[in-house]
Amino acid sequence: MFKAGWTDEDFVAPVQALANQFNQLWHKVAPAQEVASRILNTEFFQRFSTQVPQHLLNTIVQRAQQVISSNLSLADQLVHTVQDCLPTWGEEDLQVLARPFAYAMRGSETEVLEVALRSVRCAEWQELSSIEQARLSLAIARYAIDQLPIE
Repeated sequence: MFKAGWTDEDFVAPVQALANQFNQLWHKVAPAQEVASRILNTEFFQRFSTQVPQHLLNTIVQRAQQVISSNLSLADQLVHTVQDCLPTWGEEDLQVLARPFAYAMRGSETEVLEVALRSVRCAEWQELSSIEQARLSLAIARYAIDQLPIE
């Protein structure tokens, strides 16, 4: 078939190249979505599914996936992971709250998370104080970062 000076054969190579690029991108995105889904379905995350809005949990996991391979310190990774969820918090203030999560002694990460979680009331997100929201977000971020494979 002939259209405006082009034949079907003229499109085969570019269309195949485009299809290959889409496949490569999909192979990068699909595993990330599977990992995010696996993390969001853990018992840890299920504990907060009624307390923390789902879009915030999704945002934390997505941001954690983005920062995990960065050369940032763990405290900086935590801050960057939760910043979008806590727009009224300054980076320096989040750094202060992130320190206990980032610098816990080896083997006591779970204990640090549990202590932080016990300091947050079991209430709806909107009813929590801003510091409770920050602590809860940082604990969730720390858990998500710990669950992600380092690429």
